[in-house]
Amino acid sequence: MKKILSILMMFLVPALLSGCIISHTPTEDPVNLTPGMAKIFTIKVFLTPLKYVWSVDDVVDLSATGNTYSYMQNDVFPSTHKIKVSAVHYLYKDTYTWNIQYQTWRMFMQDRQHTGRSPYTGAQTANVKWTFMTTGKYVYSSPTIGANGMVYVGEWGDQGPGYTFPSKVYALDGDTGAEIWSFLTQNWIWGAPAIGADGTVYVASDDTNLYALDGATGDLKWSFAAGDSIWGSPTIGADGTVYFGSWDGYIYALDGATGDPKWSYDTMSLVICTPAIGPDGTVYVGDMSGNVIAIDGATGDNKWVYVMGLPGSDQVYGSPSIGADGTVYIGGWNSGKLFALDGATGAKKWEYNTGSGIWTCPAIGADGTVYVGSYYNGKLTALNGATGAFKWEFAAAGRYIGSSPAIGADGTVYVGEMVNPPGTPSKVYALDGETGAVKWEYLVGDRVESSPAIGADGTVYIGSKDGNMYAFGD
Repeated sequence: MKKILSILMMFLVPALLSGCIISHTPTEDPVNLTPGMAKIFTIKVFLTPLKYVWSVDDVVDLSATGNTYSYMQNDVFPSTHKIKVSAVHYLYKDTYTWNIQYQTWRMFMQDRQHTGRSPYTGAQTANVKWTFMTTGKYVYSSPTIGANGMVYVGEWGDQGPGYTFPSKVYALDGDTGAEIWSFLTQNWIWGAPAIGADGTVYVASDDTNLYALDGATGDLKWSFAAGDSIWGSPTIGADGTVYFGSWDGYIYALDGATGDPKWSYDTMSLVICTPAIGPDGTVYVGDMSGNVIAIDGATGDNKWVYVMGLPGSDQVYGSPSIGADGTVYIGGWNSGKLFALDGATGAKKWEYNTGSGIWTCPAIGADGTVYVGSYYNGKLTALNGATGAFKWEFAAAGRYIGSSPAIGADGTVYVGEMVNPPGTPSKVYALDGETGAVKWEYLVGDRVESSPAIGADGTVYIGSKDGNMYAFGD
């Protein structure tokens, strides 16, 4: 009888205790994290195990021995990961797995490399979920999305005293478009807000200030005054440093928590575009004299300068983007050329003439395809990122493209057009990333210079010169 009971216990006890993990935090699935953001993972068990085994993407972390585990998301490109814990005892082995996802669109062109690429599949139809009418005249600003799905966007307000246009940045409920809060600046907002790992919202205004706002309430944390207008968007480094350029010609690096300057770099020209940051922390920016500049993100020291054509013959309006191999892609306004530069040396790899000025930032597909819009001929061109070879071209019905493209996880490319004269209805397009064929299109009330953002549920957010924010979703 004892032998029979022992045999039964060998099989029954593990079966009864196979669910010994009785709780876990965080409880959500998937867990959304952003680069530089740490998270504590914890389990509670019914019967204390002999050991805990933690692994990330099936690689065991031998330094982790307890029931808690600290993980930091360090990826700079959209990604997914798995964190798994096993509680091991003589009588049982129980396992729990968390799915980790790269947090949604928290700065201009999604990430600090400006890939414009989302880990989520965007809207498959032109169904409008909601619209939000700002109190201002236009929405040139590109929306960004926080960890809780809140959407942040700026406006170009009505004219105030003198040649000023007091303008607001809005926080909207991503599901309904309801206004959560707004914050008034003293001039127009052209760029996209950027969202820090702690939820702080950084927004630049033509009133020369960069503002740091509480993402939940809109309360001012601090502000920093540059020497002139700020048209570009702030970009946040892996350590929380905030980088931006100004019409005063300087690139600024500020402590994200306090607003204290870390360094500034004088380009000796105007800076309109948004800096991009490489995986090693190098800051890349173009100026209005046609220079592409690489700066050490920690010290502000120059690393290299590439001159587009003859000195002063070109201008950079559109922001750079950075490929997985470190290649820097950036367009010239006067030349209409897209340049591919070695990120380490600044040496030119190739150039492609789009036939018209480039106002926008290129986007980079998962396969390395580079998508770039050209202004006056209204074309979106797809190029091989390694060679610059032509793949396809889409001609918008309108004359101009001033919207930087966004790419869904399925390769769909989203972009807006601008039709003259101002006030003319213009379209938002969803294109097949392989062929350029139109998947859907939607006519909004005026020109589209805002760039799309893609939410975790696939909603595509974009602004228009008609003063509205649009949310497209299935």
